[in-house]
Amino acid sequence: MNLMTASSRTGDGNKGFCLDYCFLHCSAKKLREPLNYIRSTWIRPEDLVHYQRLGYSNFKLVERSCPTALLLKRVAAYTAQSFNGNLLEIAGPVAQIGREQGALPGQRIRMGMLMFRPFKIKISSLLKTKRYAQTVLFGDFRKGSAPVYIENRALDGFLAGLMDQACSSLSCSECGYCNAWAGKAITMDESYRTRTLLLADELDRGLLSGDHWFASSSKFAQHKPGVMAPKSE
Repeated sequence: MNLMTASSRTGDGNKGFCLDYCFLHCSAKKLREPLNYIRSTWIRPEDLVHYQRLGYSNFKLVERSCPTALLLKRVAAYTAQSFNGNLLEIAGPVAQIGREQGALPGQRIRMGMLMFRPFKIKISSLLKTKRYAQTVLFGDFRKGSAPVYIENRALDGFLAGLMDQACSSLSCSECGYCNAWAGKAITMDESYRTRTLLLADELDRGLLSGDHWFASSSKFAQHKPGVMAPKSE
């Protein structure tokens, strides 16, 4: 939220544009340690009953940019409270706006105009950012071809068992509960992980150094959200 607030402030030189440091680091952490997929914020269709018992009756399905066909599939899964397939298909982020997803030409043009910042950020950096986003926010969820596959039904019983864990008094390294479930449910293409993390590291170095911006904008870039050098210990 701080990133969005700072980048959309009145008088901002880039008029709301920013390279999403939070998205870059969150997605990279999941690839480096698949356990983080299990520790992410999601609710499986089969687990709605646990929340309903607590008194919840309304649930929000994300994302805003989810293609219509996929959104309908998600609604159907949560209505039936059952889904067989890749959990990322119904609970993962979807932010690509592409022709293959049924996006209208106007949507693609608006996205292009949002990213286009001549004489501020280098075109090469924008293309790398686009390539990273397209790689991480993939649209193939099929078993055997999806870069990351989380077998939804392999997580049956996960939440019920989690309720019996003393999470507030244990460290994750000592507990191992989520890690064991991740090992059962998650399959990842190692070549995909390697090349995506290399690109993530390259983008991260450019954010910290300011190399993504033109020299005339380097002073400005140093004060952009997500481009702050790490504080010394």
